[in-house]
Amino acid sequence: MSAGFQAVLWNRHKKKYDIVLANIILVYIGAFFGINTWQYTLTFETMLIRSFGTLAILMLHVILSIGPLARLNKKFLVLLYNRRHLGVTMFLVASVHALFSILQFHGNGNINPILSIFLSNTHYNSFLFFPFQTLGLFAYLILMLMAFTSHDFWLSVLSPKVWKTLHILVYLAYFLLVMHVLLGIIQLESSPIYYLMLWLGVVWISTLHVMAGYKEWMFDRQQKQLDNEGWVYVAQLNEMSNNKAKMIFANGERVAIFKYDNKISAVHNVCKHQNGPLGVGKIVDGCITCPWHGYQYEPANGCAPAPFTEKVATYHTKIIKGVVWLNPNPLPEGTFVEPTAFTEESTKKQLSTELPFYIGWQAKADALFGIFAKRISLAILLVALACLSLISFNQKHIQASYFTEGTPPKYEGQLIETPFPALRTINRKDVYGNPIVETYPLVNAWKFGAKEVVADFLRKHGKDAQVAITGATLESEGVKLIQLDEGGSSISCGKANGKWKDDPCCKPKSATSLSSMKSMGVDASIPELAIKHIKNITVAGEIIDPKCYFGAMNPGFGKPHRSCAIRCIKGGVMPVLKYKNNKGENEFAVLVGENGEPLNDKIGFAVGEPIQITGELSRVDNWKIIYLKLSDIKRLLKSALTKCL
Repeated sequence: MSAGFQAVLWNRHKKKYDIVLANIILVYIGAFFGINTWQYTLTFETMLIRSFGTLAILMLHVILSIGPLARLNKKFLVLLYNRRHLGVTMFLVASVHALFSILQFHGNGNINPILSIFLSNTHYNSFLFFPFQTLGLFAYLILMLMAFTSHDFWLSVLSPKVWKTLHILVYLAYFLLVMHVLLGIIQLESSPIYYLMLWLGVVWISTLHVMAGYKEWMFDRQQKQLDNEGWVYVAQLNEMSNNKAKMIFANGERVAIFKYDNKISAVHNVCKHQNGPLGVGKIVDGCITCPWHGYQYEPANGCAPAPFTEKVATYHTKIIKGVVWLNPNPLPEGTFVEPTAFTEESTKKQLSTELPFYIGWQAKADALFGIFAKRISLAILLVALACLSLISFNQKHIQASYFTEGTPPKYEGQLIETPFPALRTINRKDVYGNPIVETYPLVNAWKFGAKEVVADFLRKHGKDAQVAITGATLESEGVKLIQLDEGGSSISCGKANGKWKDDPCCKPKSATSLSSMKSMGVDASIPELAIKHIKNITVAGEIIDPKCYFGAMNPGFGKPHRSCAIRCIKGGVMPVLKYKNNKGENEFAVLVGENGEPLNDKIGFAVGEPIQITGELSRVDNWKIIYLKLSDIKRLLKSALTKCL
């Protein structure tokens, strides 16, 4: 306890505990990836975040269940001994979720990822739209603090009282995580099963703690009354089992009175290690042994055996006519009290149905505990897999998206900066043989738009420059974007005045579009850019960042993705409104100011939420554009979400 410290005092039980835990984790993660790869179109990063996040929540429920279960049933003490291993492992699992969430949604943007958590979604005055990721971050910091201080070294440095108080913060972390889930990912889903599962988890934890607390409260209500001489009745001697204790509540404290070797001794019930109940323990090798972690004290003086230095208070006892009495006034910790001896053979035999005593540091535990541990481990695995199935098979089905990496294709056409950075090209012809101009919006790598890159290129080569672009393709729902993987280096000179430039380095070696149209016998010249007004429109939908939505991330919409979308849009990716047409099909329109100015730095307040927009609907090639004032954006209530998405 205080003689020295090692990183981990490995023993047979701890190794088995950790092996079983590791296997449960591997089975869960493997099953999650297997089901979601087979059934859904989630990206690898999304599956990683969801699998480790749900596993961490399930592990936290197990951790919070062990304490009250051990108070209600001593069999669960076999799980309590190594609970800190489970807690640290849960923190590591949560770290994978947290790390990839921060990198995925906040990293590689225009501000520090940690600052992004606090500054992307700023609706702190709204419950429904509250920035749930801040709740997750604070919960994670609490779990980190608990994991880093879980070793007995910190318990010794901080003192058991401070250490225990610090670790009570796990309940605050649990509350924050429940709200993190409730205000976050659940809002993306439409199935009520997620709300039911979360509610059942809270009810389960609450009920266990209420039951355990009620049991303790009922025990403390039975406070013993003093006799005329200030002594408290304990029990008939023949009612007490050998090497075990009778606990009573007297003078505002719990006292453990032990019967052993025809002697009676009494000590304060609280272990100095982690406040474990010594009265639930047993005399092992002549010492009182705590049932939680096996810490020991000599019954006569309350001192831990050398070289340990911990001490608990002791009490005077006496036996009168076969009745055990206690003086409820504690003596200073470590005070020797002569045990009260008895000579009559009145020891009550331990019933065969009484549970054996579990000590985690012993070389071998009773077979009963091994059987119980196996059953509990199997039950935990089955419950985890059942939760996994409910989580996986009730997810919202998301349209497949594609992000082509590896050897990127080349596109050839006209580069434009306004109304948004794009490549105008010709890939096909209509039924009459006329070329169809298609506009592919351009984005940069990570969370950045291509406006500055395009503007710089056009300043050097002129606004009518024909170019060839190399980049990754993002495609979904019939919409295609091009990512400039190498920034400005992804764009090379193409034609000028209908002819390729003489410099062979500027001429693309292979490309789709213009050259392919020649082989079709079609005039491949791209007509002049024209923006056509359609009508004034009022429409409900959600502002998305098209880069993530159409391929970089799946799902790339809704509140869970809101912070990432804000970072992408503020980084220069054009804001796009996703809405439903009269047929219930998704439509997309680029949003610009009423004079065509970019809205990237101004529209963040409305991204990733159900909104209503009023503006002027226009078209450029295959893309729609809405010109609007920021004052014409109206946030909708959550009840409108299913109607507009």
